[in-house]
Amino acid sequence: MKKPYVKPTINTYEAVNPEHCGATTGPETRQLEQRSERRSLHDDWRFVPRYPFSANALILEPVNQIRRTAKISEISTGGCYVEGLEEFGKFTVLRILIIGTSGSFETWATVAYVQRGTGTGVQFCETQPTQQRVVDGWVAELEAFLD
Repeated sequence: MKKPYVKPTINTYEAVNPEHCGATTGPETRQLEQRSERRSLHDDWRFVPRYPFSANALILEPVNQIRRTAKISEISTGGCYVEGLEEFGKFTVLRILIIGTSGSFETWATVAYVQRGTGTGVQFCETQPTQQRVVDGWVAELEAFLD
């Protein structure tokens, strides 16, 4: 007798190895989520400073093939803030393409926190060296301008 087909469901968090992007599994996840919540309450606490930046972006969530266009309002060498993107939960893995005036930047990222009504903070991960140089150049220009 043939078994009935059951459509598989895939949870983004389980479908990829989150350790590549700084996330953890097991009991450590709760601690990381608690730190993330504290971090969103205290926006001035960051590993690297963010700078005001305006650019368009294309966001792809690969598991469900969701594509969104968005606006970037802040950037750093390790992440950015995406305005109006609130549909993905913490630790969701995304592919992000940022189109700036002096080039484009593409990398994998994870959702670090979500601020309902405003947007999402994402952390870059597994960035290729050539792509990292692009974002480093943008940040260097912004640092020089603001100093």
